[in-house]
Amino acid sequence: MEKQQTSLKPFLNLILSTNLPKAALFTGLTASIITTLAGLVVPLLTKNLVDGFQLRQSVLRL
Repeated sequence: MEKQQTSLKPFLNLILSTNLPKAALFTGLTASIITTLAGLVVPLLTKNLVDGFQLRQSVLRL
């Protein structure tokens, strides 16, 4: 069985051939990146809160 080399070029050509408005494409891509980053920031911000809560619970048991 032969391995096929994958490339992004055919995919990009397909996207560009649909004649989507560039502003809409850029806006959608930007919004997608922002929501992904927002989803990753929440655990970073609450990490210390959760860790501190677990530490207090173990101290109270002693």
